[in-house]
Amino acid sequence: MEATLDRYHALGHTPVVEDHATFLVDPSRADVYDANHARHVRAGSPTDIDVLLSRMDDLYAASHHRRIVLDGSTPDALEARLSLDGWRLDPSLQHLLRGPLLDAPAGPPGLEIRLADDDTSWQALLELTRLDHVEEADKAGRVAWEMALTAQMVANRRLKQPEVRYWVAKLEGDDVGMFSSTPGVDGVGLIEHLFVRSSARRRGVAVALIAHAVADARDRGARDVVIGSDPDDWPKRLYARLGFEPRYVERAWLRVDRRARPTGPEVSRTGGLDQVVK
Repeated sequence: MEATLDRYHALGHTPVVEDHATFLVDPSRADVYDANHARHVRAGSPTDIDVLLSRMDDLYAASHHRRIVLDGSTPDALEARLSLDGWRLDPSLQHLLRGPLLDAPAGPPGLEIRLADDDTSWQALLELTRLDHVEEADKAGRVAWEMALTAQMVANRRLKQPEVRYWVAKLEGDDVGMFSSTPGVDGVGLIEHLFVRSSARRRGVAVALIAHAVADARDRGARDVVIGSDPDDWPKRLYARLGFEPRYVERAWLRVDRRARPTGPEVSRTGGLDQVVK
């Protein structure tokens, strides 16, 4: 599972492999967490941790965040130091589907799921991702990320093609949902970025997208399939109902310099979406 997640994050980038960690660096999208963070960290002594953090300041000078993803071999002393220094724990619950999906009825009549393979489809993904970001911010009681950052995140996802396939769901003439799938590593696939517009929820669109993405990952070589969830949000219950087993919590530590990153006035939910992400 960890190898598949590593593979997914590395797609579209050239990892910088050094003694204390592996770094993903993309200065052109400096504030995209997935494209700018450290993994496989092995710094455990106070001196090594100081070197690691200094190196991150150099590599991510253009970013307003620092992010470290832990694994089973990361020294405990590093996590303790990050906690002491005021970094925030950012966990993700990872689930694994080993057999068929359970309780997965067909989607609503007329639902179409298409591959995002042109600019029109990626514009739809941009709009859906923006709605997702605004909804997340509303739930958390914070200001949403700038529209420019949403566009950078979608552009980062597009770099992962064709190994990662992105899907758009259309219902009654409207693009209402999105998801992605990849075959992963050693028979463990990955499905990511599930979102359905509020107006189309409770109609089976999400389950249909999950079934479609699982089938695609398996058609391309996956046996088992990973999906991640926010431990504090409800989708983890849906995944459990469908047969995904909770396997482990991926721990990441995050520090954000909110003072250095202006948010400005909130953009509207549908405004500013006239660009096509390329």
